[in-house]
Formats: sequence, C-alpha cells, structure tokens
Amino acid sequence: MIAGLNVLRILVEPTAAAVAYGLDKDLTSSMGVEKIVLIFDLGGGTFDVSLLKIEKDNFKVLATAGDTHLGGEDFDNRLLNYFVKDFKEKHRKEIGQNAKALRKLRNACEKAKRFLSRNVTTTIDVDSLFEGIDYCTNISRSKFEDLNMDLFRSCVETVKKCLEDARMDKSRVHDIVLVGGSSRIPKLQELLRHFFNGKELCKSINPDEAIAYGAAVQAAILSGEGDNKIKDLVLVDVTPLSLGIAVGDVLMSVVIPRNTTIANSMKELYTTAYDDQTSIIISIFEGERARTKDNNFLGEFILTGVPPGPREEEIERMVQDAEHFKAEDEEFRRKMKAMKEFEDYVYDMRDCTERNNNLEPSVKQKISYYFKEAIQWLDANRNAEIFEYEYKKQQFEAVCNLLIPSSEDIKIEKAS
Repeated sequence: MIAGLNVLRILVEPTAAAVAYGLDKDLTSSMGVEKIVLIFDLGGGTFDVSLLKIEKDNFKVLATAGDTHLGGEDFDNRLLNYFVKDFKEKHRKEIGQNAKALRKLRNACEKAKRFLSRNVTTTIDVDSLFEGIDYCTNISRSKFEDLNMDLFRSCVETVKKCLEDARMDKSRVHDIVLVGGSSRIPKLQELLRHFFNGKELCKSINPDEAIAYGAAVQAAILSGEGDNKIKDLVLVDVTPLSLGIAVGDVLMSVVIPRNTTIANSMKELYTTAYDDQTSIIISIFEGERARTKDNNFLGEFILTGVPPGPREEEIERMVQDAEHFKAEDEEFRRKMKAMKEFEDYVYDMRDCTERNNNLEPSVKQKISYYFKEAIQWLDANRNAEIFEYEYKKQQFEAVCNLLIPSSEDIKIEKAS
C-alpha cells in the first residue's frame, strides 16, 4: 500500500512457495493425486514452516509454524561475535562499539557464510578493519556449524511442532521443499534429512525466486489474467499466529487461534473495565504469549456507542497458556488474579455501602476514604507481588469488618 500497489490479498511466504512447487511439479494437472508437502522457508530475517495438502488445483494449508526473529542474519551475528572476540585476542583491540568496523566485518561474515555452503573452509580478509590493522583469518564449515548448532536444531524443532499441530506423521510427507537463501546451509539440510529418516529434500525450485513466483501466480488469478493452467487454482490458507485483543492493558485474549482457516470470523464476549464506560480502545495483537508486550502489535481502533452501565467482575475469556512459557505466564496470571480479586472486593464494598441506607454518613465517609486509598495504591502498584495484593486486601477487609460488623452479610447478600 505504501508503494501504491493495489493489495488484492495477503499471502504468507510458504504458501506462495507451495504454489511455485505445485506448478513446477505440474500437480495442477494430476487427477486424483494427493500430496502432503512441507515448505521449509528460512530467509534472512524470518523462518516459516508450512504443511500443505495439494490435490490438483486445491492447495490447503494444514498447519504453519515459525520464528519471526530467526534467519540468516542470526547466523551472521554468530560469526561476527566470534571474529570480534578473535580480533581482540590477537590485537588487544575492542571493536565491538565501532560501527564502521562492525559493518565491514559483518559484510565479510555474510560472504563467508555463503561461501561455506559450497566449500569446507574460507578466509576472512578485511583491509584496515580498525585503526589501520588488517584482519585476516580462516574459518571452517565445521566451526560455523558449531557456532550455530543450537539455532539449526531449533529449526528442526519448529518443523516437528508444525507436524504435531497438523497431527501428521512425518512418514506421510511426500516432499520437503527448501525455500530461502539460508536453506542452502549443508548442516541444516543434513539435520532435515535425518529427521525425515533419510528422505531426499526437494531443491528443484529456486529458493530465492519461489515465493515471488508463487505470489505472482496468485496475483494473476485474482486479477483475471491467469491462463487455463492456473485459473481454477484454489488456495486455502491459515493464520500463522493467534490473533487477539488486549484486556486490562497487559493480557492478550485470543479470539482466533493460530492455524485457523482463512477466511473466518469468530466472536467473544467482553465487558467494560469501569462504570459507565461508553467507548473502548481495541488493541489487536498476534502471537502465543500471555502478555501483550511479548506479542506483535498490529493496530487498534476505538469502539464507540457502548451503552453506559456498571463494570463487570470478570472478562469472559483469558488467553490460553503459551506452551513454551507456561510457568512464567501462569505466575503472571496468578498475580493478575490476586490484583483483580482485591480490586473487585474494593469496588463491591463501595457499591454495597453506598446502597445501604442503615449506615451512618460518617461510616460511609470513612469507607469512601479507604476506598480511594485502596484504588490509589492499586493504580501505583500494578506490578506488585501476589502476597502484597493479598495483604492489602486483608487490611481493607479488616477495616470494613471494623466499621461494618455485618460486612460479610453484605457480601453474601450481594452474591445471592
């Protein structure tokens, strides 16, 4: 849109690559042939895996997984850090804060990474890298692999996760299609072959051009320019990440889970955060973490025209635990629960005392004072520990019990 192009559809990269693969293998003209294909897309900055079922003109995405913060640049950074340390040991010079030296060395690292995909050793040679010092050293493919082995293994784990999400046994996968420049790394290919029990990888399509080719084909179909070979091609895609909204400013509530078929619509019921609220800021995020700050912010809009009314006690749904961060997210969720229980108790007691005509005005005034004090503390301590929320709640309860001996009866009456 910024470039002035007419956006007809958003297509994720692995799906576009699958289209290129299907046309390359002439699957669109194969009657009754069903293929399960895994697209392994490792580019410069992102990593995506998609599992598709291709049957003639129908391309259906079964599951997708990936890492938006993993790519060829991360392999370059491992090399860069290694050579910065090596330069310091050899010349007793620290170049870690010198932008010009790092830029020159990073370019050399990227070239070395590419060269090591074809050769077992290469030379880093940078003239006048820092303070007139020339830097020349060798690095082997095995050393490069050692520096990045944890990242390579995480790629295979992502492939495993994609298959698990689709409930697909790896033996049913017909082809593993490599896309993206970093998919050329020999060790990655070796690990993938091993994971798929020695199955050969598909390298028939150009890893650098496949995505653009597939996207161009889809654009031709949508614009009515496609020929007979592609005019009936149908893509059924899924959401690569869960989509949800922020609740309470810090938690993400999932509305559309990841791997949901596109196009789709879902609904959830939410309540207002405070009394007589007539508009709501809806912030939209994508990701699998419980906290919004750990997910990707997509945008926001203001929902107006909400009928004024009292605040509710609970939001209808909370986000599901993120699998890899369950302990951390559960602890945070318990903290939010303790805070909300204290906050709800404070508001409940305020509402009950205001409606109780048998209370003396002086008692109501004191309750109002402690109510404001409690709310001010809550506003200033949104990141307090669980025991702090529980302690402050006990203090407030003690005050209410002292001023209103029948406060327990009030709460029971309200609950009934």
